[in-house]
Amino acid sequence: MANTHHLFQHYNSAIRLTDERRITLMRFRDSLRTRMITNFMKLPADQRRQLEMHFQTQGSFIMDTIIKPAIENFDLDDGVYFHGNQSPEERPEPKVFHDWVINAIDKDNEYEKITKQRSVAGIVEL
Repeated sequence: MANTHHLFQHYNSAIRLTDERRITLMRFRDSLRTRMITNFMKLPADQRRQLEMHFQTQGSFIMDTIIKPAIENFDLDDGVYFHGNQSPEERPEPKVFHDWVINAIDKDNEYEKITKQRSVAGIVEL
């Protein structure tokens, strides 16, 4: 049987995201998380409704399968979750959560953003 492991290693090193890019993405992610938490805590208590904000990195980054894109746009999926004890009837509509996230990351318009119905993409130049 042919041993092609060295060929895969060569190919993988050519497409793998560099450690420098990974660190930059993590710093950007952490900056957005800090901004969201800080701005969420500035909301009046009645708007926070005893909710807690939790994050979970998802997708190719966390699975260590992220690669160098052809056009230098990196996609790091970071889910934000609002946990609480409210019944579905007492919870805010999903749009309220979506708007909180947009407002939190849009402070000073530092980041370009792409807003979709269920997600927000913060764009940063690497």
